[in-house]
Parts: sequence; C-alpha cells; structure tokens
Amino acid sequence: MAYADGTRVEIGGKTRLREVFLRTKGGPGNRLSLIEGALEAEVPKQPPSEPMVFVTPQGEAQVMGTKLRIEADAGATRLEVEEGKVRLTRSSDRKAVDVTAGHFAVAAP
Repeated sequence: MAYADGTRVEIGGKTRLREVFLRTKGGPGNRLSLIEGALEAEVPKQPPSEPMVFVTPQGEAQVMGTKLRIEADAGATRLEVEEGKVRLTRSSDRKAVDVTAGHFAVAAP
C-alpha cells in the first residue's frame, strides 16, 4: 500500500487487517489495525501531532518516521525497528517503550 505522504506498507501473506484510516486535513494521523500476520513499513517523517499508528491486539506502535517490521498473532506482537524510533504501547496496561534502530520489543499480556 502507498499513502499520499510517501508511507509504504508491504503486507505479508496470510495477514489480516481490520481497519485502515487515512489522515484527513486537520485530523489524526494514518492508522492501520493488524489482526495477525506481518507487515513492513517505510514511514517518512510525520508531524508530531499526527504520527502513523499501527494497532495490534496487544498494543500500538506510534511512528514518527522510520523503517519497521511488525508481526502479530493471538499471543503477542513483535516490533523490529530498522531505522528511526517507534513507541510501542501495550494495550493491557498502557505501558510504553521507545524502540530504536537495531532493536526489537514484544507486547504480550
């Protein structure tokens, strides 16, 4: 998928999405809900008040501009950051961690 702002998302086989929201003028940032499977994204720098958000059953990743990979299944979400920084927030308790380039984090109950 290609977004007007230059964001590119490659969706893996057997991946299921729930919703895809596109930024509207003056509205929140782009948002994509991943039920299960994997995706890779290249996201250009986003306005601070309008980050790209990837939502999974276990958490959400706020992207300000980066290259990343997200995998989700019924038990956990794994975020790998290739470039930049992404904030991963666990859904169950809203605890968050900033994941930088070359690192990964897992959100699970």
